[in-house]
Amino acid sequence: ARGLYFPNGSVITRDGRYLVAETFGNRISAFDIDGDGLLVRHRVWAQFADLPRTDTFGMTLQDSLVTPDGMCLDAEGALWVADTSGRRVIRVAEGGGILDEVPTEDAAFACMLGGHDGRTLFICTAPDYFVEARMAARESTLVAVRVDVHELGSGHVEPAEERVVVRVAVLAEHGERGDVAHERERPDAALRCGAGGEAEGREEARGDAAGLQSRPPQGRG
Repeated sequence: ARGLYFPNGSVITRDGRYLVAETFGNRISAFDIDGDGLLVRHRVWAQFADLPRTDTFGMTLQDSLVTPDGMCLDAEGALWVADTSGRRVIRVAEGGGILDEVPTEDAAFACMLGGHDGRTLFICTAPDYFVEARMAARESTLVAVRVDVHELGSGHVEPAEERVVVRVAVLAEHGERGDVAHERERPDAALRCGAGGEAEGREEARGDAAGLQSRPPQGRG
């Protein structure tokens, strides 16, 4: 495919369209996949702002309203998109409307829905994207956030009554897990994700985090 501005994260929709984030293009593009596996019929799926005025890196970033990186689909056909320069993950509808937003302390580079019911949004964050700096420090994190709409392919589940944030401190150079910290977006509300009440919400969040910690390291973080 040609005419893309730094193609990055991509997904294939339920109906077979290929969506790709253009990190320096302020947009997400769509393609059809023909019988030979080639990408055809390029069009814009979501436009956040105008195309960049220049190919100079600094000016391109200055022109960027959203810098989409990694992304994933949910069961309603919306995309969760890591907006790297915006330090957030946004839920985007076709056309570019922003339906929801999760701010992150550091830059967000990738996201994926998962967990036991498909309603945990995992977000990979780091202070920057410089390889040497990241290899030399234990500063990358994996953030887990409860959301209402489950991942594509999961069965029906009840909406989350409270958004629970779990931060898993990651991964030194050799893949060691750090400690888990729990945060609430609304400290005055019960941590509930269903009819079981506060305790159920806490155990659900801890279960997702424990699952991450119990898996063997997958290489360098």
